Amino acid sequence: MEQLMMVILFITLLKGYNQEQILFPPAPINKEVGASVLFTIEPFSQPIKAIRWNFNSSDFIIYSDTESEIIDPQYQSRVVLNHTTAELELKYLTMADSGKYTLIVTFVTGIGIANHTFLQVYEPVLSFGIVGPEGYLIEHNRANFTCMGNGTISSIMWKKDNEILDSSSSITFLDDNRTMVINPLMRSDTGDYQCTLSNPVSSSSTYYGMLVNYGPDVRLLGVQTFEEGSDILLLCLADSEPVPTVTWTVRGVPSKNPFLYVTENSNPSDTGDYNCTCWNPVTGITTSAVQYVTVRWPSHPIYQNKQPTPPPRGRLPALPDKQTNETHIYCTAVG
Repeated sequence: MEQLMMVILFITLLKGYNQEQILFPPAPINKEVGASVLFTIEPFSQPIKAIRWNFNSSDFIIYSDTESEIIDPQYQSRVVLNHTTAELELKYLTMADSGKYTLIVTFVTGIGIANHTFLQVYEPVLSFGIVGPEGYLIEHNRANFTCMGNGTISSIMWKKDNEILDSSSSITFLDDNRTMVINPLMRSDTGDYQCTLSNPVSSSSTYYGMLVNYGPDVRLLGVQTFEEGSDILLLCLADSEPVPTVTWTVRGVPSKNPFLYVTENSNPSDTGDYNCTCWNPVTGITTSAVQYVTVRWPSHPIYQNKQPTPPPRGRLPALPDKQTNETHIYCTAVG
């Protein structure tokens, strides 16, 4: 009976040994150039007799409980092997260390198991600027912007005013997102742009302030009809980047006025076309807006029942005096 129990116990232990596994963390293991990596393993339930690690099918460290470690000369001073757990530390990583790592373990029972994992080594990324067109950016033109950087670049993301940019009818990304093409440029494209280069172990961002020049789009604000003696006020509004140069032409005569045109104590001779012309020195565009202004005679009892015909310029109508019944003629001179 005792012999039967011992046989059952031995078979149970042997079955447990056969269920040993090498369990690595999820692959790939991502590391940066110059860093170290520790290949960790779930603990075994039985003692280890021999360990072999190989890289892309070539052994680089071998251990046996009866012999000293054998280390490939290329790995001297770079590897540390734990003889109890079979875990391995690899130092001073280079890009050439990327690849498949296989662990083969033999237990004191003579049972051997193996498994592998993958290591990916990346150069840290560094972005150092966004290169855009030379000179001014002008609305309706095409513009290319390239994100400059080096290292192992896995992905490139663009943002405008902290919002992620995607392809659209006017935005196209080329060369794995390294270059952003905007065609056509619009004034709404003005803003702060960010390009971020990244890989699984590092990222780096660079910035670009975009100013799109446009216009001028011109319009005039102000009433069209004034009473004699009132002030003529006209405002020239120009939607433009940069601020344009303004020129007024009143009844065909150039006039030096800012955006707000003012004529005090107007009279009928001020009737005519008021033209505001704006010139953008960057876009080279000149745009005008014109408004016809009428200065009319003030209302008088003589005109209560009908609209009088305005007299020729420079002459006022004869008006009766209510008290004396006399008629007074007023004459004005212009120019």
